[in-house]
Amino acid sequence: MSLNIFVVFTLIMLWQYYRSGFEKTSCINAIFAGMWVLFSIEYFVTNDYIVYHTGFYDESIQTIWEPLYRLLLRLFAPLGFTVFNSAVAAFEMFTLCFMFKRFCPKHYMWVGILFFILDVSNMMSYMCFKRQFLAQMVAIWTLYFMIDSQNRFRYAWAAFAFVCAVNIHTSAYAALAYFILPLFRLRIGKIGMSVVGLLFIGSLSFQLAGYSELLDTALTLVQGKDSDRYGSYITDIENEETEDFAAGKAEIAFNMFYLLLLLYYNRSISRTYFWLFLLSIFSILLRIMLVGDLYRLSFYFSIVNFFTIPILLVQLGQQPSSLLRRAVYLIFLTSMIVIPAKSYYNAMSGSKVSYITARFKKYNTIFDEAPDLTEFQFDGTREIN
Repeated sequence: MSLNIFVVFTLIMLWQYYRSGFEKTSCINAIFAGMWVLFSIEYFVTNDYIVYHTGFYDESIQTIWEPLYRLLLRLFAPLGFTVFNSAVAAFEMFTLCFMFKRFCPKHYMWVGILFFILDVSNMMSYMCFKRQFLAQMVAIWTLYFMIDSQNRFRYAWAAFAFVCAVNIHTSAYAALAYFILPLFRLRIGKIGMSVVGLLFIGSLSFQLAGYSELLDTALTLVQGKDSDRYGSYITDIENEETEDFAAGKAEIAFNMFYLLLLLYYNRSISRTYFWLFLLSIFSILLRIMLVGDLYRLSFYFSIVNFFTIPILLVQLGQQPSSLLRRAVYLIFLTSMIVIPAKSYYNAMSGSKVSYITARFKKYNTIFDEAPDLTEFQFDGTREIN
């Protein structure tokens, strides 16, 4: 019920934002404030909640976590896990709200917001991966300082944010890619498009399991003697790489469509937007190749999709436009409404859930006296009552 109330509230705020001529940013602020409440009142909804709730009070568990995250736990120890969870969510929502307003074209910000909230691979998954999501929200400040900020100390701030992120979750090393974005000055031409297209086709049959030893070596270099903490992610690859494709056919078709649009319009946008496009292109390739928990590394790149999708809609909707462009615009816009809405309906109806989203149908809150603590551990998707 809580999640449904939040979605209705979001729709009302977006309607008010539209009526204001896309100028009333207080409506956008209200949406992220509501999201902060949703994250703060969660109680054993997400799969990882019990891990971090237990670890908050058990110092023996904390030894496997990164030093900055352990420091935060010590600072909030007198206040309890609920306050800690709420404070972390406040930082995350402030960061998201800032980035949406900074990078999203205001006329299509509503598409990015709905895509983030409704598609179960976005907000619901981020809510589950608590420590990594915090690291992502710290790391995205690195991206901001590298490609958009005019602060004269921006490179120092970018480095500081990166160091903080990797000391919250090691996966944030993926954010090293943010530092090299300013090196890309030339846009992607016909030859580059052909190369990206070939990489996309190759990614469909790429067998990550064949490189597990190389990945394990790389992890050892990064983590040293503590590599066992994340070594299981690599070990699981061989067990999980059993299907021909990591993604379904519908997802592959949409990713191909999305990729073509990113490539086609990469020469028509500002330099800052171009760098965001590069991250989205990379995320499409990674999301197909990566399986198991390594799939989460792609989140450091796919996070910008909430910005690049609205940017593409602006490009497609520009006047004058041909009949073909209008058709592509309508198909893309409809897809970005229908796909997330269907994903949300599947989760809320219980008709198609993953182990991550199985609890969202009955959203437990800190105010519930007898919350449902049923554990869901299964692969793929299934129907629940």
